Amino acid sequence: NSLSSFKAAIVLSAITTIIGTGVLGFAKHPAIHSIALISVLGIVCILLISLVVQPILFNLLIQNRVDKKKSPITFLELFITSYCFLFFFVGCLILMTITLLLYIVPVKKLAKRNFLNFLVSKFAYAQLRIGFHVKMKVIDLDRLIIKKPSVIIANHSSFLDILLLLMLNPKIVLMVKDWVYNSPFFGFIIRFAGYLFTGHGAETNLEKAKELVNQGYSIAIFPEGTRSEHGKLGRFHKGGFLLAQELNLDITPVMIYGADHVLNKKDFLIKRGTLSVKILPRIEATATSWGATYRERSKAISKDYKLQYSKFVSEQNSEYHIFNRIFQNYLFKGPLLEWYFKVKWGFEKKNYAQYDELLGNRTNIIDAGCGYGYLSYYLHYRNPERTLLGYDYDEEKIDIAQHAFDLTDKVQFQVSDIADVAFHECDAIFFNDVLHYLGEKEQEALINEACKALTPNGLIIIRDGITDLGERHETTIKSEHFSTNILKFNKKTRDFSFFTSDFVKKLAQENKMSFSMVEQSKKTSNVLFILKKEINEPS
Repeated sequence: NSLSSFKAAIVLSAITTIIGTGVLGFAKHPAIHSIALISVLGIVCILLISLVVQPILFNLLIQNRVDKKKSPITFLELFITSYCFLFFFVGCLILMTITLLLYIVPVKKLAKRNFLNFLVSKFAYAQLRIGFHVKMKVIDLDRLIIKKPSVIIANHSSFLDILLLLMLNPKIVLMVKDWVYNSPFFGFIIRFAGYLFTGHGAETNLEKAKELVNQGYSIAIFPEGTRSEHGKLGRFHKGGFLLAQELNLDITPVMIYGADHVLNKKDFLIKRGTLSVKILPRIEATATSWGATYRERSKAISKDYKLQYSKFVSEQNSEYHIFNRIFQNYLFKGPLLEWYFKVKWGFEKKNYAQYDELLGNRTNIIDAGCGYGYLSYYLHYRNPERTLLGYDYDEEKIDIAQHAFDLTDKVQFQVSDIADVAFHECDAIFFNDVLHYLGEKEQEALINEACKALTPNGLIIIRDGITDLGERHETTIKSEHFSTNILKFNKKTRDFSFFTSDFVKKLAQENKMSFSMVEQSKKTSNVLFILKKEINEPS
């Protein structure tokens, strides 16, 4: 909304400069004439850059992507993406050249295939490692017993899944779709390497698969059939389970997490993130507990896989992954805001993890005094089933929190003074460094109101500085003055009103809430109060 006024100012400035300097162009002195001409040309260039080039770049790299729920592009990510694709292009050309040489070299076909798959596996690993902003880890690799071939099943949400499976071992080949098998760029390589093509039909693939298994290869299949949206598991098709039954092969489930965030199926940008691969225990071909037929086994294994994957996502949806996901919501909203988030994250990441653990399966949450919305986003990204409503009386902060590209309908923000809010029924309410901005009577009324709004077993989580802790509290007061008076990140309409632990304990007892307090810092007076609404026993 500010761009139109900036453009108007640039146009008026340019017109004024051109008129003022342009008249010198009629001067008879050649030096003055040249200076005037250069000045006018310079201003015209500025107009073109400001009114044409910059808006095109802004729409291309930021606005159009945000409108499509994609993260804006930073220079660093664009640079890394470019050289990753260049590495892939050059690597494919080298592999294609080697494949052509292998094709004509008079050596046994199996030896040539083994050598090529070794190179492909190492290339896949190198491709994943050159993105230095992407972390990668493989869990329980020892479960991949490669000496005994099996059918490997894995979830599929990104092109990176292919590289992640291939890097595990050179003795893994994939079953691929037509666009991969017939690709003019790398199709020749994978055909020579022995990959299976879904379009060849079950009988043809069965014979080829037997040959590969006899050569010591395991066959990797994506049972979803296509890349899923946003990392959510799709329906498992039965083809891979049929193949395992016909060849009497064990099944090795492999779970992949983070690939859809790093390289989404509808995007080209390689973003910061973590790629996690976990190998589950092998399912023996003779294990009847999974069912007697491939149809029964596909249903049982699919159900167990989805259960294990849900746990895996919860484990791997970690600090580094969530930091990057939240941070991207605040890109290009000012360097000071980006810096502030990084600093605040350094202080708060352990606290946020503690809040997440305290919440457990509670899903309806109010973040009172949400600020820029960092905590609200964190809690929702940790568990997408959670609905968050954030309140703050700073309209600018709420405006920034609301205009995030990765905002879902389960996270909402409202401009409101929490002293005037009538809380709706909810499972948990957070007062994170906010109560001391209210007077004592307002604090008391607010906590009483919050207690009434809680569902049975609901929580009130209060993080604030308390006056009990003497010298440490002086440090807290200084930091608050620094935040409000110097950096001006927090608005202040009242004098600070810090309280004692007994004040909170008394209110908890009056509202029949359990009470506990945990110190959060050795240098400041910040503590965590946890008030829990007890479930009434039936009479």
